[in-house]
Amino acid sequence: MPAICLVAACSGAAGSAAAPAADGRLFTLLPSSYTGVRFENRLTETNDLNVFTYRNFYNGGGVAIGDLTGDGLPEIVLTSNQGGPRLYLNEGKFHFRDVTDEARLRNKEGSWTTGVTLADVNGDGLLDIYICKAGKVPGALRANELWINQGLDAHGVPTFVEMAAAYGVADTGYSTQALFFDYDRDGDLDLFVITCATRSAATGCTATTGGTSWT
Repeated sequence: MPAICLVAACSGAAGSAAAPAADGRLFTLLPSSYTGVRFENRLTETNDLNVFTYRNFYNGGGVAIGDLTGDGLPEIVLTSNQGGPRLYLNEGKFHFRDVTDEARLRNKEGSWTTGVTLADVNGDGLLDIYICKAGKVPGALRANELWINQGLDAHGVPTFVEMAAAYGVADTGYSTQALFFDYDRDGDLDLFVITCATRSAATGCTATTGGTSWT
């Protein structure tokens, strides 16, 4: 696949504009008006939720790319902290369509979404989606999610069912990102999860003669 940079912008209809002409450079920037990938990780600060009360407020979401349909074209999964995941179906020639609702991906109200990774967790030949959760929220809203691929519906859209608890991977430990790999080389995928610190940025900060120190 040619090296292409997909630009993220605000929401709107599927891409339809003409692709920019090649200028001989290695990378060509494709606008969202062409690709249909319109996405923002927009954050809303409040008195109770901000970078001082939650130190990882600006750490960002995640992105994962993989063939979720089995047609040889990679899909894009993007996550926003307060908005959850968005799934973009690859329709060819760098045109994508937001099929999040059709794919039955849901976001728990009030949850804080971070990283995302793809892996064939149950070994059925279909890529599944693992979504990390964190945030200054109750434990139930911090449970990581495993969306198992159920195959294509009548319209060629992959559908998913959330099964993290059933698989024992609904971790609530303030996750940032995760990776599936065969750690012990037994032929089964293992899961490595990266977690983040939880102490507020407003605590542990003391003034010293040499500047500011953190404890």
